[in-house]
Amino acid sequence: MRKQEEIYQLSKAGEEQKQELRALQTDLIQMAEAKILSVRRTTQEAQGKNTPGTDGIAKLSARQRLALATSLRIDEQASSIRRV
Repeated sequence: MRKQEEIYQLSKAGEEQKQELRALQTDLIQMAEAKILSVRRTTQEAQGKNTPGTDGIAKLSARQRLALATSLRIDEQASSIRRV
């Protein structure tokens, strides 16, 4: 994605571009295309794609993946990981 390339270039620029870098990262997190791509990578391309998650579901249909991507909200601090 083009926005990722911009983020990479700004991260190499250093501290003087930090505010613009944070704005681009926020934009990337909110982009629908980025959410759909992350859901695809997690549910179809990742090595653990056949492993059930914490909800017990192992495979998702195309509609379920789209619903997951549209309901994905990243607007606060991440919660801690579940240890098994």
